[in-house]
Parts: sequence; C-alpha cells; structure tokens
Amino acid sequence: MGIYDILPEGSQVKCWDCELVHLETGYFVGKLNRRSEYIVLLREGGYIYVKCEIIEEIVEEKNFELPSKYRDLPMFDKWGNKTHYLTIHLHNQSS
Repeated sequence: MGIYDILPEGSQVKCWDCELVHLETGYFVGKLNRRSEYIVLLREGGYIYVKCEIIEEIVEEKNFELPSKYRDLPMFDKWGNKTHYLTIHLHNQSS
C-alpha cells in the first residue's frame, strides 16, 4: 500500500509528496509531468483540478461527470501516470 496523501473524503493519492498530508483546496502540490494545470482522476471516483500548482477543486464522487471545461487538460491517475477521462470513468461505472 505504501505512503500516500489523503483527500477530505478519504480518497488516497500517490502522485505528490506522499507524506500522509490531508490535502484541501488551496494546497500547493506542484507540477506533474512539467504541467502546472492538470486534472488528477481518482480511481474511487472524482477528480482534483490543479491550476498554477495549487489545488483549486476536489470532487470525490463515484458517479461524477467531469465538466467539459476540464476535458482538454492533461489528465493523470492518482499515481501520477498519464491517463484519459474515459479510462477512469468507465472503470467507475462498471464497479
């Protein structure tokens, strides 16, 4: 399992410092793959929107719909691997 950071509703992410920090909006997380604006899609359902290396929005919801304004941004899974919205969304729909 390893060390991870925790979101408000308990989802775990491993793409940043992994210091068992409880992440919230306004928290500085840094770049992923040299990008300062991106989406992290959560396997449990939901997403994190990061702009200028700061968490702007956290949605932890199994049957979420990613707003269309975010769909052109680079997307990563909770481990920091590049992914696509449909990959995570379809997984959540089948669970």
